[in-house]
Amino acid sequence: MKRWRSVRAGCAIALLWLLAEVVDARPYTVDDLLGLEAYGRALPRPGSEQIVLEKLGRYDSAAAYPFGWFSRRLTSHLYLIDASHPAPPVRLFPQSRKAGYWAAGFSPDGQRLAIVRLDRDACRLGIFDARNHSVRWLPFSLDLPKGHPDPIWLDNHRLLVVATGADSLPDILGYSRQAIRELPALWARALDGREPSGTVIGAGRWAGIHARRPPSTLLLVDLDSGNNRRVLSGDIQDIALSADHRQAALLLSDGDREPDPDRMVTPVTPSQDHRLLLLSLETGRVRSPCPQCDVKPDLLAWSSDGADLLIAAAQQTGTTFYRINAGQTARSLDLGPWGAVEPIVAGSEQSPRAAWMGDRPIILAHTAGEEAAQWIAIDPSSGPIPLGDQPGRLLNANGKPALFASDG
Repeated sequence: MKRWRSVRAGCAIALLWLLAEVVDARPYTVDDLLGLEAYGRALPRPGSEQIVLEKLGRYDSAAAYPFGWFSRRLTSHLYLIDASHPAPPVRLFPQSRKAGYWAAGFSPDGQRLAIVRLDRDACRLGIFDARNHSVRWLPFSLDLPKGHPDPIWLDNHRLLVVATGADSLPDILGYSRQAIRELPALWARALDGREPSGTVIGAGRWAGIHARRPPSTLLLVDLDSGNNRRVLSGDIQDIALSADHRQAALLLSDGDREPDPDRMVTPVTPSQDHRLLLLSLETGRVRSPCPQCDVKPDLLAWSSDGADLLIAAAQQTGTTFYRINAGQTARSLDLGPWGAVEPIVAGSEQSPRAAWMGDRPIILAHTAGEEAAQWIAIDPSSGPIPLGDQPGRLLNANGKPALFASDG
């Protein structure tokens, strides 16, 4: 409790620092909007009362605006707060005004911090040493997978990192620059009305015609030896580390997906399936435990003991959930009369909601013809068990009683 009181005190100091200027009683203007500052993540350093704080500067202070909405990251810098000695935050280390920096996670012992540096041409991963306040920049371009953009600490000196190929920017950043660069030529091509300039998504025998991004590479980085070992390459979308740190689940875009003729096709319509791979961090072996599965993104859920993985796969009849055990056998879960809720956000289908409660998967579901949803637990011996009318967000269930919060 003392530690969290210190953390709250440190955050209060940072908030007062941000609100130091008194706002004049006058109409709100565009200049006011562009002059807003904000905070990002606050990361308590393990084993201490220090907090690393991300501060986003004024939007109109960015060195450039090449990344669309993500250009705000170019104004981000890192500060240090010592909650045991209240004082204004100080810069964590010297940082360029032409680049943005953000924190990507402490090592378990709190002695090292992964940080990201972004400028208009490169995205790099650095390691901040809390003992001497130095930064070592690693010799590759960092990728930012949509499902898990941060590197993953395996222990105090090894990380799993996704790197881009050929010193390119991450796809989430490069898209805006690509559009700015290619749109004038596309409009010029279509100017006389004889040639289209749209995005092509093929179907049938042309199903393989669609945009593909260059493959990224999963690296095992050893900070003590300086060795960056290549593990595999592909269009990596997500990574999840098991609780026992023995396995990593990887989601890759792979294969060609036929567009659904009953749904509108948009530029963000998925054109590839998602394939699941399991990486043994003890042997380095990579396996495909469910090769027939088109795995839905945003749901790689490990049980609290690291023995089982919960995934959802797209089927013609809806969503099927699979439980993958330590022997890497995939077993489909019987939901009985229940079906998974398929959320739709901004016209795009989202992954179903599911997690673990102890050794049982729990899933947000509803019965046929019923719109009301509730969480159900899947018990191997007795089948699905309703947990009550609690359709809100699941806050915590891994190894603990389920706790829900209203979406409203």
